[in-house]
Amino acid sequence: MPNLDRSFDIVGAINSDRGEEIKRTVRELDGVNKVQIDFHENKVIVGYTPGIVNVQMIKEAIERLGVDVSDQGDD
Repeated sequence: MPNLDRSFDIVGAINSDRGEEIKRTVRELDGVNKVQIDFHENKVIVGYTPGIVNVQMIKEAIERLGVDVSDQGDD
């Protein structure tokens, strides 16, 4: 199955410490192969393999850190 990229809009600003925490947490999910933080746009860009991990699982992992993810554009 092909890898997909998905952007998650974060509510509020992300500092570098929080960005690293998000990266570590999301990378731990099976099926995630890339995590990038766009500090200027307050986005988390995740490359993942559908069928192993899904958008909701990634979103929940970020939100468990106390980071709000916008529902705009959800699948």
